[in-house]
Amino acid sequence: MKKEKNTEIDIRIPIEIKGNLLRCLNLHKPNFDFKYHIDSFLYIIHTIRNVSSYKKFKNLQKVPIYSKIIRFDIGEHYKKYLKYLLKYKFITTDNHYIVGDDNTKGKCKCYGISKKYRDNKSESHILTKKSILKKILKWREEKFNKMVSDDRLGHMYDMIKKVDIDIKGAKKYLDEMVATGELTTYKATLEWDKCLKINDKGPHSIFVTQDSYGRIHTNFTNISRHIREKFLYIDGEHMVGLDIISSQPAFLGTLFRDYFTKIIHYYDNNQKDMFYMSKLDVNGSEDIRDKYVNARNKYTGAHIYSNEFNPLICTFGYPSLLDMLEDAAEELNKYDKILEIGLYEFFQSHWEEIFDDITRNEIKKEWVSYVFGQKQSPFHEKMEIIWEKEFPLLTKTLKHFKNGSHKLLAHELQRKEANLIFNDLCPKIDDMGINYFTVHDSIVVKESVADDVYDVFEQVLEDNDIVTGVAI
Repeated sequence: MKKEKNTEIDIRIPIEIKGNLLRCLNLHKPNFDFKYHIDSFLYIIHTIRNVSSYKKFKNLQKVPIYSKIIRFDIGEHYKKYLKYLLKYKFITTDNHYIVGDDNTKGKCKCYGISKKYRDNKSESHILTKKSILKKILKWREEKFNKMVSDDRLGHMYDMIKKVDIDIKGAKKYLDEMVATGELTTYKATLEWDKCLKINDKGPHSIFVTQDSYGRIHTNFTNISRHIREKFLYIDGEHMVGLDIISSQPAFLGTLFRDYFTKIIHYYDNNQKDMFYMSKLDVNGSEDIRDKYVNARNKYTGAHIYSNEFNPLICTFGYPSLLDMLEDAAEELNKYDKILEIGLYEFFQSHWEEIFDDITRNEIKKEWVSYVFGQKQSPFHEKMEIIWEKEFPLLTKTLKHFKNGSHKLLAHELQRKEANLIFNDLCPKIDDMGINYFTVHDSIVVKESVADDVYDVFEQVLEDNDIVTGVAI
């Protein structure tokens, strides 16, 4: 691949903030013991605004900013720039620290754009400060070279560069959502900037990364679903997405089956203990991760123990393996049948029978929160009543999966999803000579080949014993 050059960096900032900052700097000259540059101020503002556009922070007014990153780009005086912006209310902070995860070690403080500027439209600012340009361009070049040299990431990058957004259609749509109150001006502006970046086609405008759980992240995993569904084109043809119906419940079902298959394997190889468990402690001892839980913020020490999802065998109080396996088979078959007819709809109907009316989107949110979260709330208690009534053994198994660190369950399902998409599905689509990109559990292709990809996708699910289907 030919190396592409770019010596300019264009950042996006709220349209009123630059002029107000220049006036503020004239009226209140910073008491710095070094020569300051406006690019350093504006780059911090751009960084906060850019992180705010990430989907996982979409509902937050303040987002985590890692000091190591700011220090690398701005230099050793970054704290003085931050304090000035805070003092004159260009940015805000709640002084709340977020602890890092497996991908980002350490901790960071949360910052946000001040309310006065949050709903501003954006404008472009070209960075000129050489020290910032040098560091950012070096970092971008390293990331770019690493991306394109990787077979999978480079292949995805080449395909994504062929995708265009109907800019006029997207802009009209975003403006309509603002007019109807469905979207704030601030969020619409962030979406618009993402669209412009994708259509820019510069060497560093497209990103493709892979996290530690195998999932691929691109510009299109970060963009609004509405934009993906309505305004993407390749070779002049509209693109459509195919995704796994109820993917999280489906992959959770495979995890349940994996767990009890492990127990069956043990049963087959330890027949002398197949009825009573008095001779073998399969329930295991205390999870060592529990010893590293901070009671105040629930930060676990899982990362210093193991990131592998490998729960110990547990018999959940059953006197024999046979009794437990019989109940497991019955509940798993019931779970699979419900998946086929609609798991969220099943929980919705039971919720409404016992409690009150709830929409499908609301029940999906509560289901996901219960399965993958750890906090207790009235909604969690209601969801648990349904789980325990319909799937008593699977409920115990689910809690066992989350013992020690509830995050490991979500991470394991992400690994399962990534393995199916990238190791089973994508090679088959490549063999068909079709351009595509992925968004977690979905694959996006041009409309004319969607039916062919649908057939292949369905077959991959069947081959992997995943009891659900594909939606276009």
